Amino acid sequence: MAGILFISCDEDCICNPPKEHVPVYRLVFSYVYHSGTYYNYIINTKTHQVIDSIAYDHAPFNDMQFFDGGTRAVVSDFYGLYVEDFLTHDTIALDLESAGYSFSVSSDDRYVILQWDARIYALPGLNLVYEGGGGKWCVVDGPAQRAFISAAQNILHVVDFASTPPETTTVEMFNFGGLPIDVAYMSLSPDDQSLLVVGVNGPWVSTIIYDADSLYKKSEVKDASMAYVVWAPDNVTCYGTLSGKVVKFNIQTQLFEVVLDTGLIIQDYRYANHVQITPDGEFLYIQGYIDHVLNGPTLVYDLIHDGIVYRYDYPGGGANMLRLNPKDWSR
Repeated sequence: MAGILFISCDEDCICNPPKEHVPVYRLVFSYVYHSGTYYNYIINTKTHQVIDSIAYDHAPFNDMQFFDGGTRAVVSDFYGLYVEDFLTHDTIALDLESAGYSFSVSSDDRYVILQWDARIYALPGLNLVYEGGGGKWCVVDGPAQRAFISAAQNILHVVDFASTPPETTTVEMFNFGGLPIDVAYMSLSPDDQSLLVVGVNGPWVSTIIYDADSLYKKSEVKDASMAYVVWAPDNVTCYGTLSGKVVKFNIQTQLFEVVLDTGLIIQDYRYANHVQITPDGEFLYIQGYIDHVLNGPTLVYDLIHDGIVYRYDYPGGGANMLRLNPKDWSR
């Protein structure tokens, strides 16, 4: 792996004060293409050193999400959907009919739902519990055993898959101006209480927060959009990307703001793509693009002191996808 640049503090920089316990997480960078081989790198977030690397002759992941406290992962590639033991890399379950899909894992780690297909599987065995039948953006509320599936323009299906047969409620979605919206992105808060929807109607776009139980519209911010959303531990603040920038949205105050415009401060870093947040809510890991084709470096952003503290560079360009394992490996 190429050198990792530490962006050091000058005399005026506010550095992190000592902590009684510093959590140690593990980052998975996938995939880095170098000299004809694809690599997954696993990195210790405290030492910033590579602790494991896995070579592949093909692109290994289309999507990946950790569950079960970070000891297991759901992985999608172009061959199938499978569950992997993170430590041994053993395959626990495999479904060859679900290749290439992105997906969402429920907050209680019991279910995974496929985007665009809406099939729901129980974890860890990948037992099919709901056939789906198509959709666009899909999220699943595990404790309530229901799914939110966006379908045709301004139609949201709420599926109770605990019922036999599953019961579906159809909801029409409009912005505060009364215009029907097409769902461009959707995310469910980790406490399963708030449904974030990015709604589009022609040139109009807004970010809307619904009460997940009643689907009552709680707030809306016009001319605001975000993707690749991650939630802070307070279930109120979320971060995502917008046109290459890192943005922040507080669903209570309705404050929507740009946290970091990477292209303005780093010469060879133009677009932010994936973001990940540490479970303590202190750091963002930001995966970037040098341009719309070449993957770029990864930045570590201190949310407490508002500054970039590390930068990861890779051989052959950059990583395609970034995932943070939530387990504290120091304990």
